[in-house]
Amino acid sequence: MKLKRTLFVGLALVLAIGITACTKNNEKPSENTGKNPNESVNNNEGYMNYYSTSYNDYIAGLNRYSIYDTPESINNQFKDKEYPGNEKYLSDVKAAYKDSRDKIQSFVTSLKKDGKTEDTELKKMNDDLIAEGERLVKDIDKRIEKLDKVSDEDMKKGQNDFIKLVHGTEDVGNDIGSGFRKMIKDMNDRLGITGNNKK
Repeated sequence: MKLKRTLFVGLALVLAIGITACTKNNEKPSENTGKNPNESVNNNEGYMNYYSTSYNDYIAGLNRYSIYDTPESINNQFKDKEYPGNEKYLSDVKAAYKDSRDKIQSFVTSLKKDGKTEDTELKKMNDDLIAEGERLVKDIDKRIEKLDKVSDEDMKKGQNDFIKLVHGTEDVGNDIGSGFRKMIKDMNDRLGITGNNKK
Protein backbone atom coordinates (compact mmCIF):
# COMPACT_ATOMS: atom_id res chain seq x y z
CA MET A 1 0.00 0.00 0.00
CA LYS A 2 2.85 2.33 0.93
CA LEU A 3 4.60 1.45 -2.30
CA LYS A 4 1.50 2.29 -4.36
CA ARG A 5 1.10 5.62 -2.57
CA THR A 6 4.78 6.47 -3.06
CA LEU A 7 4.61 5.56 -6.75
CA PHE A 8 1.42 7.61 -7.17
CA VAL A 9 2.95 10.68 -5.48
CA GLY A 10 6.16 10.27 -7.49
CA LEU A 11 4.25 9.93 -10.76
CA ALA A 12 2.11 12.98 -9.94
CA LEU A 13 5.25 14.98 -9.16
CA VAL A 14 6.94 13.95 -12.44
CA LEU A 15 3.77 14.82 -14.37
CA ALA A 16 3.48 18.23 -12.69
CA ILE A 17 7.13 19.07 -13.41
CA GLY A 18 6.79 17.88 -17.02
CA ILE A 19 3.67 19.96 -17.64
CA THR A 20 5.24 23.04 -16.07
CA ALA A 21 8.43 22.61 -18.12
CA CYS A 22 6.47 22.18 -21.36
CA THR A 23 4.34 25.22 -20.60
CA LYS A 24 7.38 27.38 -19.84
CA ASN A 25 9.13 26.12 -22.97
CA ASN A 26 6.18 27.06 -25.23
CA GLU A 27 5.59 30.54 -23.81
CA LYS A 28 6.24 33.29 -26.32
CA PRO A 29 7.13 36.80 -25.27
CA SER A 30 4.14 39.11 -25.58
CA GLU A 31 4.30 42.71 -26.68
CA ASN A 32 3.94 43.60 -23.00
CA THR A 33 7.17 41.77 -21.98
CA GLY A 34 9.02 43.79 -19.39
CA LYS A 35 5.89 45.64 -18.36
CA ASN A 36 3.65 45.13 -15.41
CA PRO A 37 1.34 42.26 -16.51
CA ASN A 38 -1.66 44.02 -14.98
CA GLU A 39 -0.90 47.27 -16.84
CA SER A 40 -2.41 46.11 -20.15
CA VAL A 41 -5.49 44.73 -18.43
CA ASN A 42 -5.92 47.93 -16.41
CA ASN A 43 -5.30 50.04 -19.51
CA ASN A 44 -7.95 48.12 -21.51
CA GLU A 45 -10.34 48.29 -18.58
CA GLY A 46 -9.79 52.05 -18.34
CA TYR A 47 -10.42 52.41 -22.07
CA MET A 48 -13.50 50.18 -21.83
CA ASN A 49 -14.91 52.29 -18.99
CA TYR A 50 -14.26 55.52 -20.90
CA TYR A 51 -15.62 54.16 -24.19
CA SER A 52 -18.69 52.72 -22.48
CA THR A 53 -19.47 56.04 -20.78
CA SER A 54 -19.04 57.96 -24.06
CA TYR A 55 -21.16 55.40 -25.91
CA ASN A 56 -23.98 55.74 -23.39
CA ASP A 57 -23.76 59.54 -23.35
CA TYR A 58 -23.80 60.03 -27.12
CA ILE A 59 -24.64 56.93 -29.18
CA ALA A 60 -26.97 54.63 -27.23
CA GLY A 61 -30.17 56.61 -27.85
CA LEU A 62 -29.68 57.19 -31.57
CA ASN A 63 -31.37 53.93 -32.57
CA ARG A 64 -34.72 55.68 -32.05
CA TYR A 65 -34.07 57.44 -35.38
CA SER A 66 -34.01 54.14 -37.28
CA ILE A 67 -37.65 54.85 -38.16
CA TYR A 68 -36.27 57.19 -40.84
CA ASP A 69 -34.24 54.42 -42.54
CA THR A 70 -36.75 53.53 -45.28
CA PRO A 71 -40.08 54.86 -46.57
CA GLU A 72 -41.66 51.61 -45.33
CA SER A 73 -40.43 52.08 -41.76
CA ILE A 74 -41.61 55.69 -41.87
CA ASN A 75 -45.08 54.73 -43.10
CA ASN A 76 -45.28 52.00 -40.43
CA GLN A 77 -44.76 54.69 -37.82
CA PHE A 78 -47.94 56.42 -38.97
CA LYS A 79 -50.16 53.33 -39.04
CA ASP A 80 -51.16 53.86 -35.42
CA LYS A 81 -50.93 57.63 -35.23
CA GLU A 82 -51.81 60.58 -37.37
CA TYR A 83 -49.32 61.93 -39.89
CA PRO A 84 -48.30 65.41 -38.64
CA GLY A 85 -48.23 67.01 -42.08
CA ASN A 86 -45.37 67.55 -44.48
CA GLU A 87 -43.90 70.62 -42.80
CA LYS A 88 -43.77 69.02 -39.34
CA TYR A 89 -42.51 65.73 -40.77
CA LEU A 90 -39.67 67.49 -42.61
CA SER A 91 -38.83 69.44 -39.47
CA ASP A 92 -38.73 66.20 -37.43
CA VAL A 93 -36.43 64.50 -39.96
CA LYS A 94 -34.05 67.47 -39.96
CA ALA A 95 -34.04 67.57 -36.16
CA ALA A 96 -33.25 63.84 -36.03
CA TYR A 97 -30.31 64.27 -38.39
CA LYS A 98 -29.00 67.32 -36.54
CA ASP A 99 -29.23 65.53 -33.19
CA SER A 100 -27.52 62.45 -34.65
CA ARG A 101 -24.77 64.56 -36.19
CA ASP A 102 -24.12 66.48 -32.97
CA LYS A 103 -24.02 63.36 -30.81
CA ILE A 104 -21.79 61.45 -33.21
CA GLN A 105 -19.44 64.46 -33.39
CA SER A 106 -19.34 64.63 -29.58
CA PHE A 107 -18.62 60.89 -29.42
CA VAL A 108 -15.80 61.21 -31.97
CA THR A 109 -14.36 64.22 -30.14
CA SER A 110 -14.41 62.33 -26.85
CA LEU A 111 -12.62 59.34 -28.42
CA LYS A 112 -9.98 61.66 -29.90
CA LYS A 113 -9.44 63.47 -26.63
CA ASP A 114 -9.56 60.71 -24.03
CA GLY A 115 -9.83 57.36 -25.81
CA LYS A 116 -6.20 56.39 -25.23
CA THR A 117 -4.86 52.84 -25.01
CA GLU A 118 -1.51 51.06 -25.32
CA ASP A 119 -3.17 48.02 -26.94
CA THR A 120 -2.25 48.29 -30.64
CA GLU A 121 -5.34 46.46 -31.93
CA LEU A 122 -7.66 48.53 -29.74
CA LYS A 123 -5.87 51.75 -30.75
CA LYS A 124 -6.34 50.92 -34.45
CA MET A 125 -10.03 50.15 -33.89
CA ASN A 126 -10.39 53.45 -31.99
CA ASP A 127 -8.66 55.40 -34.79
CA ASP A 128 -10.79 53.69 -37.47
CA LEU A 129 -13.96 54.44 -35.49
CA ILE A 130 -12.95 58.11 -35.25
CA ALA A 131 -12.31 58.30 -39.02
CA GLU A 132 -15.63 56.58 -39.85
CA GLY A 133 -17.48 58.84 -37.40
CA GLU A 134 -16.00 61.94 -39.04
CA ARG A 135 -17.05 60.64 -42.47
CA LEU A 136 -20.55 59.96 -41.14
CA VAL A 137 -20.85 63.51 -39.77
CA LYS A 138 -19.95 64.89 -43.24
CA ASP A 139 -22.50 62.59 -44.90
CA ILE A 140 -25.22 63.68 -42.48
CA ASP A 141 -24.39 67.33 -43.26
CA LYS A 142 -24.90 66.56 -46.98
CA ARG A 143 -28.30 65.05 -46.22
CA ILE A 144 -29.34 68.07 -44.17
CA GLU A 145 -28.25 70.39 -47.03
CA LYS A 146 -30.43 68.41 -49.46
CA LEU A 147 -33.39 68.53 -47.06
CA ASP A 148 -33.01 72.32 -46.86
CA LYS A 149 -33.67 72.42 -50.63
CA VAL A 150 -37.15 70.85 -50.44
CA SER A 151 -39.33 73.38 -52.26
CA ASP A 152 -42.72 74.88 -51.43
CA GLU A 153 -44.09 72.96 -54.40
CA ASP A 154 -42.77 69.71 -52.88
CA MET A 155 -44.54 70.55 -49.62
CA LYS A 156 -47.91 70.26 -51.42
CA LYS A 157 -47.45 66.55 -52.21
CA GLY A 158 -49.48 63.83 -50.50
CA GLN A 159 -48.08 61.94 -47.50
CA ASN A 160 -46.66 58.91 -49.36
CA ASP A 161 -45.17 60.95 -52.18
CA PHE A 162 -43.67 63.46 -49.75
CA ILE A 163 -42.14 60.73 -47.57
CA LYS A 164 -40.63 59.12 -50.68
CA LEU A 165 -39.35 62.51 -51.83
CA VAL A 166 -37.77 63.26 -48.45
CA HIS A 167 -36.25 59.80 -48.24
CA GLY A 168 -34.92 60.13 -51.80
CA THR A 169 -33.57 63.60 -51.04
CA GLU A 170 -31.76 62.19 -48.02
CA ASP A 171 -30.01 59.63 -50.20
CA VAL A 172 -26.49 60.80 -50.95
CA GLY A 173 -25.51 57.60 -52.73
CA ASN A 174 -24.52 55.38 -49.83
CA ASP A 175 -25.85 53.87 -46.64
CA ILE A 176 -24.29 56.42 -44.37
CA GLY A 177 -24.65 54.57 -41.10
CA SER A 178 -23.79 50.97 -41.89
CA GLY A 179 -19.99 51.25 -41.64
CA PHE A 180 -20.19 53.20 -38.40
CA ARG A 181 -22.74 50.79 -36.88
CA LYS A 182 -20.52 47.83 -37.80
CA MET A 183 -17.48 49.45 -36.21
CA ILE A 184 -19.45 50.21 -33.04
CA LYS A 185 -20.60 46.57 -32.93
CA ASP A 186 -17.03 45.32 -33.51
CA MET A 187 -15.69 47.59 -30.75
CA ASN A 188 -18.42 46.47 -28.35
CA ASP A 189 -17.63 42.82 -29.18
CA ARG A 190 -13.88 43.41 -28.73
CA LEU A 191 -14.44 44.99 -25.31
CA GLY A 192 -17.01 42.38 -24.26
CA ILE A 193 -19.73 45.01 -23.98
CA THR A 194 -23.30 43.84 -24.47
CA GLY A 195 -26.61 45.63 -24.10
CA ASN A 196 -26.77 44.36 -20.53
CA ASN A 197 -23.38 45.51 -19.30
CA LYS A 198 -22.83 48.91 -20.89
CA LYS A 199 -21.92 51.15 -18.00
